[in-house]
Amino acid sequence: MQHTIVSASIQHGSTAIRIRPPLGATEFSEVQLLVPGWPEGEALSLAFPEFFGGGVEGIWDQLEPSYRLDPAGEEMSVEASNEQVHVQGVLSGRPGLVEVELSIANLGPAPLPDVSALLCLSTSPAAPFAESGHERTWFVDDLGLRSLDELSPDSGAPLYVEESRFTLPITLHTALDGGTTLGHAFESSDVVGGNAGSNGVCIHSRPQFGTIASGQTVTRRGRIWVGGSTPEGIVASYRSAPLEAPERVLPPAERRLRYPCNL
Repeated sequence: MQHTIVSASIQHGSTAIRIRPPLGATEFSEVQLLVPGWPEGEALSLAFPEFFGGGVEGIWDQLEPSYRLDPAGEEMSVEASNEQVHVQGVLSGRPGLVEVELSIANLGPAPLPDVSALLCLSTSPAAPFAESGHERTWFVDDLGLRSLDELSPDSGAPLYVEESRFTLPITLHTALDGGTTLGHAFESSDVVGGNAGSNGVCIHSRPQFGTIASGQTVTRRGRIWVGGSTPEGIVASYRSAPLEAPERVLPPAERRLRYPCNL
């Protein structure tokens, strides 16, 4: 099905992005981001997170999240615990921006090695975005701002591309009419990129929490932009208030293989 461009409906006003948690979720699920001026029924979806990685076997089982939303719908928190870990996340809506925070605490007696989380920002069901293709998805390396379409799929899935060689931990995506740009960044992310699947385009961050010692809590911060700026404008905004500094020096290592998200 072909998307309809509704640029006339996309207005970037001064009110904050609102957040809609999943109803009746028994596991971490997609949160909707409601952008002022967008038509009813159109939103961005954020898997917050889509999955956790690392730790020890079974550590991420039986995590049943509890969501809380402020009366204005502009700040949402989520918590979940089992005997081994406590996870807490916060989304704070701003005009054209969502601030993100994700914390993981080790409640067990042993260290948790190589902990990570995948956060997937999906353009579906927002109509002004393409249903597939990487040509409107961007990242930044030592050559500057580049289209993800220049890279070859490295995961064995032809629609899926992630890149570990980048200088800023941000992935961007532009709408079909060029009037809306998304940005998705997270400190300590080891990849940029996303999925150009048949059901919409998504962009990824994969923050690394490292080895979490017993009794330790590790927090990573992220940021999502939704606005009328260009990719260059959002990159400049990121550089004016970076989540991590200095900018990365690209390693000579080969790109690592990754696994597709669920889109």
